[in-house]
Amino acid sequence: MNLLIYREEFPLITPYEVNLLIYREEFPQITPYEVNLLIYREKFPLITPYEVNLLIYREKFPLMHVV
Repeated sequence: MNLLIYREEFPLITPYEVNLLIYREEFPQITPYEVNLLIYREKFPLITPYEVNLLIYREKFPLMHVV
């Protein structure tokens, strides 16, 4: 729903950018990294920052493996 509202004004906005804008309304100094952590913690309360980064990179690079 938020994505549709923002896309009326900004047609090329991504879901990630929408989340950042929404969180920045309440927390002006929040970083994109912190937004990702909050979003993933809603679904997975015990997720670590490391795991969040891993999930984000796996979305972009599905064949990536961790060394």
